[in-house]
Amino acid sequence: MVADSALYTASNIQLLSNIQWLSRVPLSGTEAKKIVSTLPESEMIKSQILGYSYVVKRIIMRALNKDG
Repeated sequence: MVADSALYTASNIQLLSNIQWLSRVPLSGTEAKKIVSTLPESEMIKSQILGYSYVVKRIIMRALNKDG
């Protein structure tokens, strides 16, 4: 499943725990900020689209607080 960042809520994350999904995670959440700020550039994969890179991460969500 591919969705926009509106998918990223605590209740949706629980519902989607048994399927693979792809979504942009809003950087308003402290965990998202932490992951992005500590990601080594060497882990980034160059996209076929000029100027874009991406990383594939499996993140296990224990719980989302109101901060996201």
